Amino acid sequence: MVKLRYIPPEEVERHNTERSCWFVIADQVYDVSDYMHEHPGGYEVLLKASGGDATESFENVGHSNNARALLKPYCIGYIKGAPQNEEEDASKDDETDSRSFDRIVIYFVLLFLMTIVVNFRFTPGAVVLIAAALANEYF
Repeated sequence: MVKLRYIPPEEVERHNTERSCWFVIADQVYDVSDYMHEHPGGYEVLLKASGGDATESFENVGHSNNARALLKPYCIGYIKGAPQNEEEDASKDDETDSRSFDRIVIYFVLLFLMTIVVNFRFTPGAVVLIAAALANEYF
């Protein structure tokens, strides 16, 4: 578990060069100095955002989930709010995955129920057949 440290805004502002490039996205501080020359948009984009809050620029570009995941290892701290750690981030991801799975299950259950309703509606004798089968089974 990696604890992130509080980094004052003044310290972030000092890291605005190609050798030391820090910026803030959603109150998280990232040191992307080692990644600058690998950035698909060019290092100039990162250099322009360095030393300040790049949240709006980052979100406006529409980065993919892969890009967001690629950013995680470069997080070195937070600029305000409560300290966070990677374990908390992982639990948030697990909750999201769990909710997605629940939605898929609910979708298929509803689909199954709708199929049954449609079949009974267009097969009038189906209810009688099922009732007779149940009666023979239990009586």
